[in-house]
Amino acid sequence: MLKKNEVSWTAMLIGYPQCGRIEEASELFHAMPVKSIVACNAVILGYGQNGEIAKAREVFDIMRERDDRTWNAMIKVYERKGFELEL
Repeated sequence: MLKKNEVSWTAMLIGYPQCGRIEEASELFHAMPVKSIVACNAVILGYGQNGEIAKAREVFDIMRERDDRTWNAMIKVYERKGFELEL
């Protein structure tokens, strides 16, 4: 792509984990110049889908701003692994 923007970055962040390519999603996320709430939420869910609870929590913890979707994503990550009471 000639010009990358938040939409293209986020689309890739959503797509990679769905294909089981969480490492590529992680590399892309760390390379992003600005990490929006939407991008962070996508990575949290991606890590969760691939059993990476600690990494999902790291992203959650570094976020300056969280919305309802962020909280729901983190709850879903914990819930999938039976840690409903961890938050």
